[in-house]
Amino acid sequence: MQHNHAQDEFWHSDGWWMRLSEGRISADEARAWQAHLRRCRLCREEWRAWQEMERLLTAAPLPRPSSTFVEATVQRWSAHRRRRRWWMAGAILFIVPLSAMAYTVLMGGTFLQAVALVQKLWAFLGLLVPMLVRALVTLSMAFGTALPWIAATFALLLIFVALLDGTLLAGSAVFMQRRSRR
Repeated sequence: MQHNHAQDEFWHSDGWWMRLSEGRISADEARAWQAHLRRCRLCREEWRAWQEMERLLTAAPLPRPSSTFVEATVQRWSAHRRRRRWWMAGAILFIVPLSAMAYTVLMGGTFLQAVALVQKLWAFLGLLVPMLVRALVTLSMAFGTALPWIAATFALLLIFVALLDGTLLAGSAVFMQRRSRR
């Protein structure tokens, strides 16, 4: 009987072992595999170890979670979501005004103009925040994934208010003039 090295490479490939483990082999392939096992000590040992592992895994009892597992997991997830909401609210309430101040000062405005802009933003927030908080609470209860979109919309509204105020528009014009001089 002639030995075929190309066929041996096939039997030793990861693809073959994957198909074998999933049971996706034909009857002809199963007969050829049995013939290969009679010739190849390495595959024979691997196949016996594989079958023993399958036997042990099949005989092993499935682990059962504790009776409080689901409740504890839900509580941890809820606490995580609450912390995330507080961080997001903090970012919106503090980073946006600070960014507006920094932008105003960097674009040639005075510190007093920056403070005036932040005061206008806070006044705007005083009107918008109660409505937005109610909407956020309602939506986050119904759609937890919608919260980042709501925060992004809120940030865009703040930018729009600043644009209406003219500060960002004036700052952008100053920036463009400085850039065009270079």
